[in-house]
Amino acid sequence: MFENIYIHIGSHKTGSTSIQEFLNVNSENIAEYGYLYPTELLKWSGTHPIAWHLGVSHPHYDPDADYEVYVKNINASKNQNLILSSEDFEFLNEVGIVALKSLFPAKNYHIICFLRNPYDYFVSDYSQNIKMYESRCILHPAEFYIKNKFLDRLNYTFILDKWSRVFGEASVVIRPYYGGIDVVSEFLDIIHLQENAYQATPARSNVSYSPLATATLRKFNSSELTLAQHSQLKNMLSKNDQKEYYDYSLVSEQFSDIIYNDYLPSIKRFCERYNVDEAFFANKPPKGKKTITNEDVSSFMMKLVVSQLDNQGL
Repeated sequence: MFENIYIHIGSHKTGSTSIQEFLNVNSENIAEYGYLYPTELLKWSGTHPIAWHLGVSHPHYDPDADYEVYVKNINASKNQNLILSSEDFEFLNEVGIVALKSLFPAKNYHIICFLRNPYDYFVSDYSQNIKMYESRCILHPAEFYIKNKFLDRLNYTFILDKWSRVFGEASVVIRPYYGGIDVVSEFLDIIHLQENAYQATPARSNVSYSPLATATLRKFNSSELTLAQHSQLKNMLSKNDQKEYYDYSLVSEQFSDIIYNDYLPSIKRFCERYNVDEAFFANKPPKGKKTITNEDVSSFMMKLVVSQLDNQGL
């Protein structure tokens, strides 16, 4: 039985991959200090297969993997502390959470969750789904919001209460996530490890696009592009992006207000229940941004064509 199990449940879009890459690279180093980060069945540096095995649907789930042996090997470890990290733990239902607890016995459990401002979370996830070749999202904000059940995903009380009921409210550790935060250092502080004792991981390259460039990419996503073409297109968007394009918003003010009024009651309950900063989580969406029109997107597309012709010396 472990002395402590630290279960990092995300949430999505809060630097989880940076934490997982750090733990993966430093798995041998932290083992010397009594911390096990199991690397036997990792996917993209995270312990996502555990979440998938416990009921979270995912196309990369391998039902033929020997999870019984995997769990047995973890529990046979001589380390006092176990770390599990997957943002897909966020989607476990209560039955899956109970099963997770039964798989890995411990004296103490710590449920670690980083959370964004809800509106920022929605916009970030929407933008990422437009940028990723695997998803190549072509939906407009309202369609994406409804299809991906964001009213539920922004109900932080619902997400965390499942974990509180199984492990106890005192076991839940919540940290706000915002631009500029060193999420790895914050995580290591929570689990009582010092980052400077271990090997740093390379900075992750996640190119940020302006709202107008992102909307233009959304338009291109309706075309049948290969992965290479999609990558080249994103490179062109990045090179032709302009500072003034950040004055736009992917989401109209009208729909921003709808989203905000949707999640505000649940966020107020969440802040009161878990004693977190309401000023951060209930902060209103930004105002005064330009709404992106079809003409704006067409203009940017024409700019890309001209840029490509210039590169070819035409």
